[in-house]
Amino acid sequence: MNRAILGIAPDAKQEGILSQVMPSWQRYAQRHQLEIVIVRRSITEGKHPYWDRWLIIQETEPEVARFDKLVLLDNDIYISDSAPDVFDYSGASGITAMEESAQQEWHPSQITEYYARFHVVPEARLPRPTKVFNFGVCLVIREARSVFKALYDKWRSEIQSRFTQAELKQRGIFYRLETDGPFLSYELQALGRISPLPPKFNFMLPSWLRKVGVRRLPFLLQAKLAQRAPAALPKSVVSALTSPARSAVQRAAAQCHFLHVAASKSPLWLLSQDTTH
Repeated sequence: MNRAILGIAPDAKQEGILSQVMPSWQRYAQRHQLEIVIVRRSITEGKHPYWDRWLIIQETEPEVARFDKLVLLDNDIYISDSAPDVFDYSGASGITAMEESAQQEWHPSQITEYYARFHVVPEARLPRPTKVFNFGVCLVIREARSVFKALYDKWRSEIQSRFTQAELKQRGIFYRLETDGPFLSYELQALGRISPLPPKFNFMLPSWLRKVGVRRLPFLLQAKLAQRAPAALPKSVVSALTSPARSAVQRAAAQCHFLHVAASKSPLWLLSQDTTH
């Protein structure tokens, strides 16, 4: 086999998140004759964690050297038992990801604000970007791997210097400063190196919950209960208390191939035995 699912879990927290979805990955890999590779190290030694997955796919890295095709998954991706082979949807560009701005129906002004917030500055190659790609699920063929190392080097030389000292002192600045998504979304479009993946392969749970009118706070409280209460309460009690949120997640999972939990990871604990087996 020369195709693999790739995940990154360099610490106990990421291992815990990954453990909630791993059974779905294993069943999917068996159905479609894929291998699963989990990298448990950080190439950047924790300095740039969002970029670790793009650096680990370089030809020189032993974990992935023998694979011609990879699907890189965030650790909060649950795979439906009816999901088709994602590699059948690989685009001609060699890099394939879901257009999040279409799935969430972003207003053009939101797209402009999104790139500006992360100091991604449009220029002549793409003066007015109209799309935002999400890389929670990303297909990459061997010939396209080196693009990411070049973009990492460009990101390091350009982006961080655009943040002001005042911004660097803000709470939660690490995500804005380090995140890979906005930069890659712009650059890969500008380079003509990205193709769209069907939305069902990266179905965003938060946007779906808003769309169908599920109230965020009760949902998250029930998800937290599912995550933390089993050690203290009988399973039947936890199941009863979390039933509405569990039902919502089941509905979402039934409408997609890959469910991307995103944001808070606690909804993963709603995907218990009755949804993953």
